[in-house]
Amino acid sequence: MLQVPTPPAFAWAYNNSLSPYPYDPAKAKSLLKKLVTNAKLTFYVTQGGSGMLDPVAMGTAIQADLSAVGFDVEIKTFEWNTFLEK
Repeated sequence: MLQVPTPPAFAWAYNNSLSPYPYDPAKAKSLLKKLVTNAKLTFYVTQGGSGMLDPVAMGTAIQADLSAVGFDVEIKTFEWNTFLEK
C-alpha cells in the first residue's frame, strides 16, 4: 500500500519529510460526514487500451475502499475508443 503521494522510486518528486496518514476508515467516515453532503462518485473505467492490466478489478477495489467510508460509488465501463469520445 502506498502511504506517501510519491514513492521513493521517483526521487525527483519524493519528499521524505512527509509523514504518511494512518489507514483509518472510521476517521475518514467521520470527516466525510462533517464535510460532504453528497458523497456520490462515478468512476469511468476503460476495458483495455489504457495501459492498465486489469482496470475493472482496480476500479472495483477502489469502489470497495470508498464505500467503506461512506461514498456511493458507481463504476461505468467503456471500450477504450468510446471512453476517448466521452
